[in-house]
Amino acid sequence: MDQKMLILAIDALDWELLSQFKSTPFLTELSQEGLYGRLASSPVPLTPIAFGEFYMGRESFIMPNQSMDRIVKSTYRLDMSYTIFDQLSEKYQVGLIEMPCLGKLRSIGEYIIAGLTYDEDRVYNEDHRVLPSHYRKYISGYPFYGPVKCDLFNVKEQQDVEYRRFDYINKIVQENPCDIIAIYLRIVDATCHSTKAKDVVNHPNEVWKALHDLYQFVDKWTKILYEKIIKPDIFLMFSDHGFNPMRKQGPDWRSHSYDGAYILHGIDKRKKENKRIWQLHHMVKKICGI
Repeated sequence: MDQKMLILAIDALDWELLSQFKSTPFLTELSQEGLYGRLASSPVPLTPIAFGEFYMGRESFIMPNQSMDRIVKSTYRLDMSYTIFDQLSEKYQVGLIEMPCLGKLRSIGEYIIAGLTYDEDRVYNEDHRVLPSHYRKYISGYPFYGPVKCDLFNVKEQQDVEYRRFDYINKIVQENPCDIIAIYLRIVDATCHSTKAKDVVNHPNEVWKALHDLYQFVDKWTKILYEKIIKPDIFLMFSDHGFNPMRKQGPDWRSHSYDGAYILHGIDKRKKENKRIWQLHHMVKKICGI
């Protein structure tokens, strides 16, 4: 691949919040120069399901007609042995840093630093390049992404952790040059999940400001990753689903209120197509010519 591509997956970045806040100047600049829009989440907008659709393509990722708990558990058992990253690695050098819920751990491309997983049976790979994050070990100087525990009013410590990730992300990408690098950022999802309903009711202004500050952090973090570490020619940011703790979520999982967002920068387009899409899997394959 003549150009370097960065895929940044930001869990739970909400389209409506991203559109309203004025605290994301870097992402706004990229969106104005490239393509951006709503990214429809999976029919059940949860991280393992939405990422499963991205990895496999929605038409290949048929969810069973079961209860919510069974759907989530079933997701981790589905065959994801030939994901989009497996396909890309046949043509390009690919590196994955903590992308979540990839199914059975195996060698993909140049390296894979394992991300969010609930499979306690996973074990170390002999070459220490395929590792589950929940061990929270330091292997070859790389600290693994441990559990995220924070809420909107107690997020400073986790922000510091995210900034410290730059040290080993930079080390990984410098030692292992790749055509395509995919990185996962979880802080928005974890923070919004931990925000208490009573705080939304009793302190709405404070919650709104905290959300604003959180998105400002994401913007700054992304700018550092983009400009100082990866320096990509092509940049794709996407969120698997939206999450606004201040919004009353209805029972309809297919509601547009769960839309994530996407920004594609570095691809010349004569015609802007800033529209709602649902199939990011095929967009990436088309960009990469596979």
